Amino acid sequence: MWRDFPIIINLIRLAAAFATAFFLLAAIPNYYAAIWVVLIAAGMDFSDGRIAKWLKARTNTASPILGTLADRLLIYIPLILLLPQAIIPTWVVLALLMRDFCFDAMRHWCTAEKQELPKVLSSRFAGGLAVLLVFGMMLHMAEPLDIRWAQAIESIWPLAVAFSWWSFLRTLSKLI
Repeated sequence: MWRDFPIIINLIRLAAAFATAFFLLAAIPNYYAAIWVVLIAAGMDFSDGRIAKWLKARTNTASPILGTLADRLLIYIPLILLLPQAIIPTWVVLALLMRDFCFDAMRHWCTAEKQELPKVLSSRFAGGLAVLLVFGMMLHMAEPLDIRWAQAIESIWPLAVAFSWWSFLRTLSKLI
């Protein structure tokens, strides 16, 4: 069982993405529950690789696929479900989504060419900004925030888009 630890963690994170959707789509949305689910799932994402190495768990082809899918769903389910509240412009969600499509295409190309995708620290930072954006949006829906907090959330939008595309371009430049 411990050898399959990465797959189990990623399946739990996938379930967390759908639990987030459940909390956000309820007749009376429970934003605090959705925040906690995303927070716990993000913590699991941060720690699962380290724990898997410690347990000497095996990785197979399913684990990275499930991990990537869980990452995407945990970010985009809240972003898309909260679009009607007009907290965040649609272009921001589309820009982040297009960057992920480009990264996935680059990952597919690297696999086909038997090259390793370069690791870029800015990619982790861009992912962290996207998670911060999701938390800010859900917190704002849970409790209308002071104008300064709302402005701080609005300042994250361009940063999240800029860093996500910058990390993509840095990774691409390392391949060329």
